Amino acid sequence: MQETPSWGIEPVPERLRVLGTLDTTLLWTNLGVSLLVLVLPAYFDLPLNKALAATLVGAVIGNAMLAVAGLIGADARVPTMVLQRAPLGRRGSYLATALNILQCL
Repeated sequence: MQETPSWGIEPVPERLRVLGTLDTTLLWTNLGVSLLVLVLPAYFDLPLNKALAATLVGAVIGNAMLAVAGLIGADARVPTMVLQRAPLGRRGSYLATALNILQCL
């Protein structure tokens, strides 16, 4: 059995953690509000005020779920896909990574 490479598994040292609060907020907001979220209310033929309200509520809920999921990685200081190695094993984490990439396309 091959030894797991240490690159990318070790926690990020404090001196290399360069994202501030604003950077992190903008990143997670971008992840929570996609283009699909912005055009989906048109599919339901909602008036503008209800469409904007639905988008806002959905963005808040989506960002809250992302924030909770992100806390785990922030506490461990490693990427989420590296954290998947504990329950899934190294090969299982590759499947999770592939599914993550696929959903981004």
